[in-house]
Order: sequence, then C-alpha cells, then structure tokens
Amino acid sequence: MSENTLDGACVEKGLKVEDFQFAYTSVFGDEKFAVKNINFQMKPGYIYGLVGRNGAGKTTLIESLIKGEYMKGHVSLNGVSMEDSSLQVKENLGIISYPAKLLQKESLQANGEFLGAIYANWNQQEYEKKLKEFGLEKKQMVKNLSKGEIMKAQMAFIWGYKPQIIIADEPTSGLDPKFRKIFIQTLQEYVEDGEHSVLFSTHITEDLDQVADYLMVLHEGKILCNGSLEELRDYYNEDNFSVSWLLRKLT
Repeated sequence: MSENTLDGACVEKGLKVEDFQFAYTSVFGDEKFAVKNINFQMKPGYIYGLVGRNGAGKTTLIESLIKGEYMKGHVSLNGVSMEDSSLQVKENLGIISYPAKLLQKESLQANGEFLGAIYANWNQQEYEKKLKEFGLEKKQMVKNLSKGEIMKAQMAFIWGYKPQIIIADEPTSGLDPKFRKIFIQTLQEYVEDGEHSVLFSTHITEDLDQVADYLMVLHEGKILCNGSLEELRDYYNEDNFSVSWLLRKLT
C-alpha cells in the first residue's frame, strides 16, 4: 500500500524500522547493546507477532521504539522520520503495556479529558462507549483497577483517537479467558479496514496462533526469524507447527 507525496514521490504506508539499535553505557564506560540490527516493516491491515524467551529484549525493543531515546538507526511512519518529527509519529502510535501511562489518582473519565487533549482527533464519547463495552465505569479511579482492567482501559483509550499503529506488550496477561477472547477479536477488528496494524508481543503464543499474520522471533536482542505465518508453516513443513513449536526450535 502506498500514497503519493506532494512532490510526486511514492511512499509506502506503515511503520518501518531500519538498522535499529538500543545502546547504553555500562558502569565501565563501554557501550552495550540491548537490541541490535533490528529491521522490519509493518504494513497496514495486519497483526505482527513478537515472541522470544524471557530476556530476549522484547520489552526493551518496544520501549525504545516508543520513546526514541538512546537509539541508533531509523524509524519512520508513512515516510515521516521519528528523528525529524517525533510528535507526528508518536501521535499515530497507541500503546498497551503495564504499568500504564495513565494518571493514577484520576478517574477513567478524567484521564480521557486530560490525556485525550494531546490528540487532535480525540473523541471522548468513543472512549467512554468502549469503557462501558469492556465493563468499566468511567468514574472508576485508575489506582483501584486490576492489571486486567488497566489493559481494558488502555484499549478503550486507543479507541478514542484511533492511531494507525497499536503496540501491545503482553496485553492479554491478567485477562480472564472470556475477555481475552474479546480482546483478541477487538485487535482483529482494528486492522480489518486495511488502514491500521498491530505489533503484538506476548508469551501466550496460542494468541498469536489465532491472530498473527506475521511473526518475529527475537533472541538475545536480535531477530532470528521474520516472516508470515503461512510462509513459516510451509517452510518448516511441520504437522504440529505452532508459534510455540517455532520458538522452541529456534531458541
């Protein structure tokens, strides 16, 4: 999928990450890399799974992408570079993580009114409608919410401004099985229009078996495998192929 710019150039839509590295300085003064040589592209209309064993660097990769700090490489959305226009890119990223970037001492309604003002296309009614649909009361205080309720609240918040990309770090952890199914269906609905995409990092690999179109396997800060689930199934020709099976095989 592509779109034309004013100068006539064709720019491919979606999130593009090139030669991405997250570096930090150790106590000994030398440079260390938590994630290195990361390259991938997220096209609209698809769900991308991110898996890896504990310590593989999944959360570090997600947080460094979101913050754009201490990084090397290039991150762009629809051809707009994060280095050149960080706010424009970040406004089109929706984050689901724990702990959440919500105002703990405020109600869910107040969070929408205060934090929603950051986004040009914020819709408080859509946000509150989704809260109700998820079984949350807008007067509930964030500090009193369970982990599962925090995840629900973040998804509802995303519905208030509809960013192009959802980046979800362990979003179904802490959800009861019934709502976990609803949550996954909601992610599927989100990409159905062909304009949005999801990066879904989880240790619950069964969720990705159900919904992922593409899969990235991260190990020791590097991507070992990156491709569509259909291609991976064909390549390995394994009768019992699953995301869990692939993760065990590669790591």
